[in-house]
Amino acid sequence: MRYNNLDIYSILKPYVKSINVEETFNVANDINCFPTIVLPTSTITLLFNYGDPFIQIKRGQKTILPRFYIAGQMTRSIEIMPVKSARIIIVMLYPWAASKLLPFPINEFTDLNIDLDLVIRSSEVSRIESKLKEAMNLKERIDIIQDFLLSLLHEECNRDLIYGSLQKMTYSIGNVKIDLIADNFNVSRRHFMRKFKEKIGLAPKLYSELVRFKYAIQYKNQGMDWSDITFYCGYYDQSHFVKEFKKFTGVSPQIFFTEYYERVCWTSTPQPQSFFG
Repeated sequence: MRYNNLDIYSILKPYVKSINVEETFNVANDINCFPTIVLPTSTITLLFNYGDPFIQIKRGQKTILPRFYIAGQMTRSIEIMPVKSARIIIVMLYPWAASKLLPFPINEFTDLNIDLDLVIRSSEVSRIESKLKEAMNLKERIDIIQDFLLSLLHEECNRDLIYGSLQKMTYSIGNVKIDLIADNFNVSRRHFMRKFKEKIGLAPKLYSELVRFKYAIQYKNQGMDWSDITFYCGYYDQSHFVKEFKKFTGVSPQIFFTEYYERVCWTSTPQPQSFFG
């Protein structure tokens, strides 16, 4: 069973996009069970596994994931599945929020799954793990995780260069020039690109491509045809669209929607959001 969009503390809402929980038992005994596809993402996710281990499948290689880990921004789809039973809390941060909680430059997490106790004190991680095991119900577990997130906060969210540039990229469906953003905030192109990669973990161009990719999938979900998607998402032509889509998924849009779509973990949408009025 999956519990989506659980209640988030008010103080954490500018930082946490969603909290979801997956509790599925005896997955390994289901002959119809296939790995879940996780699409490329511009966000960092914190995962707290209090069940059996998960396996990641990437380019045919299987890796056992840490029990508690930070999933960095991903530039290519991966597959994951539990060894037996899934019991995991998934905390998705907003792109601008990771640098407010984590103590390292965010570009150091890109395309990596990093054991949480390599980033946070091992004693603190062990304490959280013990408390999750002792928790009597789902609400207690979610409160434990949110209290932990509060303890990590070291900087408030505000209308800074990074937040503003993310909003512009999302509202424009990834079709805004980097020079224009830098000019709007009175900084040099070089300074903007350096700060963006440090705080978001991706180059501005790649982030914009991911925004456009997510919109393309959303429009297809809404029934739009390929030619309209190509136009509204700002691709030069259909071959440009197919090339970028394959860059992120490894397959063409047609193959993705006919053969892989049902296995996708849908955790995010690209719509811009604001907590500053």
